Amino acid sequence: MAFSSNAEYVPLTSQDNDAEALDMPYFRHPKHRNRWGRIDDLDDYFRRVYHFWQVKGFPCYLLQQVLELLHVLCFIFLTIFVLTGINYKAIVELSPQRLRVEDFAEKFFPGFRNMSNGSLPHVEGNHYINVDSNQLDLWDVFSFHDFLSGRSNALIYIYAFCALALAVHRSVRTVHGAFSMWRIRQFYRDVLELDPGEMDNYTWPQVLKQLLKAQAEHHISVQSSKLTELDVHHRILRFKNFVVALVNKNVLPVDFQVPLMGRRIYFTEQLKYSYELILFWASSSPFMDSSNLQKNFHSASPEILANGMRRTIAWYAVISLLFCPLIFMWQLFYTTFMFVEMLQQKGREFGLRIWSPYARQRLRLFNELDHQFNLRLGKAYTPSNKYINSFISPIIVVLASNLKIFAAAILALIAFFTFVDEKFLVAENVPLTITVLGVIIAVCHALTPGQGDAADPEDLLNDVVVNTVAGPKPDWLGNAHTLEVRREFGWLFPYRMTFWIEQLISPIATPYILFFHLRPRSLEIIKFFRHFTVRVQGVGDVCSFAQMDVHHHGNPKYSQSKKHQHSSHTGENGGAKGDDGGDFGNDHSSGDGTFSQSLDDGKVEHSLINFSMRNPGWAPPSSSANFMKSLKESAGEDALRMSGSLGSMTSSMRAPFPDSSMMPHTGNEHAMSQSIPPSSFSPRSPPMASSIYPTLGNPSAAACPGNAVHAFQSLTLATSMRQEEPEQDAQTGVQSAWSPPVADQALS
Repeated sequence: MAFSSNAEYVPLTSQDNDAEALDMPYFRHPKHRNRWGRIDDLDDYFRRVYHFWQVKGFPCYLLQQVLELLHVLCFIFLTIFVLTGINYKAIVELSPQRLRVEDFAEKFFPGFRNMSNGSLPHVEGNHYINVDSNQLDLWDVFSFHDFLSGRSNALIYIYAFCALALAVHRSVRTVHGAFSMWRIRQFYRDVLELDPGEMDNYTWPQVLKQLLKAQAEHHISVQSSKLTELDVHHRILRFKNFVVALVNKNVLPVDFQVPLMGRRIYFTEQLKYSYELILFWASSSPFMDSSNLQKNFHSASPEILANGMRRTIAWYAVISLLFCPLIFMWQLFYTTFMFVEMLQQKGREFGLRIWSPYARQRLRLFNELDHQFNLRLGKAYTPSNKYINSFISPIIVVLASNLKIFAAAILALIAFFTFVDEKFLVAENVPLTITVLGVIIAVCHALTPGQGDAADPEDLLNDVVVNTVAGPKPDWLGNAHTLEVRREFGWLFPYRMTFWIEQLISPIATPYILFFHLRPRSLEIIKFFRHFTVRVQGVGDVCSFAQMDVHHHGNPKYSQSKKHQHSSHTGENGGAKGDDGGDFGNDHSSGDGTFSQSLDDGKVEHSLINFSMRNPGWAPPSSSANFMKSLKESAGEDALRMSGSLGSMTSSMRAPFPDSSMMPHTGNEHAMSQSIPPSSFSPRSPPMASSIYPTLGNPSAAACPGNAVHAFQSLTLATSMRQEEPEQDAQTGVQSAWSPPVADQALS
């Protein structure tokens, strides 16, 4: 894979890294010599602090871990029980007592026996209904005799041994995690001064504020005298930021050409775990611990490092291949149990889609915590379903709606017969028929759109992108109605069944992808870490994209002006300046090819806006601060221009009708109400400003559909981030009678 760019990075020297990683003095005041003054792995500790807040305290954490352990143990027992604990021969050879069909039908239709002898076809004597079974002892069917006597298949014993080892490992982790979380509970009580029993009443900004305050007194981070919001997020999300950048830069293999199927996106949980294991924890990993690169990573030849990584990937591929049957067996039973559980739910839920593991890397912003990211995806879930359903073929809708009626009619008839005589349920093929009809109704119900699902694809996808802050393709605007954009979005938002099938074949596909796709990219991976890793004082080595520095990683497509790029770049407050004092330029170690410094969809800019809004006390670097100032000025100009035109429109509509309830319905009211979602003005959920960039950075986007929505979101952004005095706002002289309170205050 080739990368091109007009600018290149200057890699940090290993001498600078070693000096800071190994010889950093510890700042410790004598009165702060306590157990909180020196924590070995601060990344893991901060992750546990965040996780403690996520699970809402120690009792919830302990209960969740114990139940998950019981879940694993129960699953292991069930799989071994199904494989070895059932005497299938006794069940097959069971001879049930049977009842003739005509005898059962005589109960529902008197005279059926006489009719069948006359006008109706004769019912053969070998048609029966099972009504009872011979007496059979339970232990004749359920027995572990063969397993305990050593007469089972060798693969069964290997699976049982691995499952037992997994159970022991999970038990040890549960006990160790409980002790660690108890220490975190004491940390909340003694250091953060928060009641551990009231975690559901605290927000994460409150916890973060107390954590930054505790640094001044207890010196939790001994490598720096001060902590910032970005430092904490770097430690919690260090490796996740790298994975997000690797996926968005197409360094990790997720896009494949499959024979007879064409282009496919394949990225499963097992594949993601294998990538992280190789990149961050293996012996040839660029990292020597949780926060620092290898000592010789910048001085050694990239080819030598790549050769070591190739050998490691090959070994992991071979190990994955050896354990493939066991992992596949585990996945098969797990998928089966989950499938049965889904059948018990509503039919429409069975056919709903979920966000794929690829979407969770493609759509995630840098320095975005799990609960924040899940909140965004949750808001985009309903419009995503509506957008996908808008592409269902009308023929399929007609067939599904009618087939659902036929299947429901047959089920109603079976229910009637069962109500008359419950023995009908044990008739031959009746349980199978009920199951098949239930699946048909569920699938048809999922393929039948609801009454409110019909809408324009452009508007629906715009509602999705408002929360995902990234479209399925860079050129999605104006092309949401095309099948190509729909296919790209389908890889982000697949069916549950598709997700399960991909997870099921993952044990087979993972060794192949590791050996034939990831191993050839070892040199690119090494170069990526050399190009896009910077050292932050007191934090360690982090992904340079996570610094959210628009000076180095800003996308020109989303920039209003370049004047902020000429400002000084000092590296303060998490700046991305190199330790040698120079800006990043040429990579002297690569020699061939360069990396593009920016990402598609303005991910760095979106990440900067999102982080600034969620952490208003954080001071960004000078270049990023200038970008935010330029963005607010541009958004303010668009807000004034748009509010002026709409204010004159509403005043002309309002003048003859003092009472708004008497205003005639001209159709414009509906258009304006659709263009201004009330939730966008809520101070609790500030807008992501995802859709204002095409309008601000691309003048030609004014002619694109949905431009009114972009303009109103620009107005919302300017309202939420406005810092001018009320007297300056009053100079506009514009007030809209129908605007929500937040907009009224900003424009009054």
